[in-house]
Amino acid sequence: MNSPFETLVRTALTDVADEASPVDLTSRALGLARRRRRTAAITLGAAAVAAVLVGAPLAITAADRDTPPAAVTSSAPAPAPSASPADRGEQLLAAVRGAITREAPQVTGLETLVRYMDVCELVTSASGELMPKDGLINRAPYEASAVPQACPPPWGNDPDNYRWQGRFAKNGKVYAVTIHIYPTVHHDPADPPVNETDARERELAAQGEDPPYRGPHGEHVLVHDYLLNMTKPGGIGVFIECHDTDETGAFMTRSPFTRTELAAIGLDPALRP
Repeated sequence: MNSPFETLVRTALTDVADEASPVDLTSRALGLARRRRRTAAITLGAAAVAAVLVGAPLAITAADRDTPPAAVTSSAPAPAPSASPADRGEQLLAAVRGAITREAPQVTGLETLVRYMDVCELVTSASGELMPKDGLINRAPYEASAVPQACPPPWGNDPDNYRWQGRFAKNGKVYAVTIHIYPTVHHDPADPPVNETDARERELAAQGEDPPYRGPHGEHVLVHDYLLNMTKPGGIGVFIECHDTDETGAFMTRSPFTRTELAAIGLDPALRP
């Protein structure tokens, strides 16, 4: 018999269980997304992820180009340019692979991880606002040149939102794995509830078999055999979901990782946009 919280988590997971499934922006999905941003069930769906837009500043010199520099014995180096979104995605993917290799060296298939982007068709609603057609956002393999037109913010493709999907193997079994790193709302689980909804969700979580706990630096950690759902101070979410491709049924929740491995992977300080 599933606990109330286990049922809550599994119900929310059905929105992201398959890489080909569209993300529904109907009131039901939005309600789920709001609950996921709370402390007991942190944000899951990319379509409802909170947007945090971060620019990429260019490096500048210390003196004007038209003014001859004064003679100095030493000078501080100019700041290096920030990585482009595409470069940052590659850096973050390398960090993901590095964390998995370190914590779970027996897991193979890391080379199959493919980055995905949001794709939607915008239409004008009856109120004159642009909205995704039928309230749907799909996903397709990431193509940097196509991102501006594929599904622009605030509906999708926020710059600091990264999602990969792949097939991992362990002991002859193959698992479909989704890894999502994104901006979100963070609450230290040691803090008091922010409202009645938060208090109720914490109560449900406490009744569960594996309630959320506080990580070593204030992280909010929810981990199961098949799932890691973590937020870090500063508003960074790390979500890992696994499905056994050899099983059938609504959830197929099996994992090539142990709970300890999943938590350690998410706690890696390099996993941040």
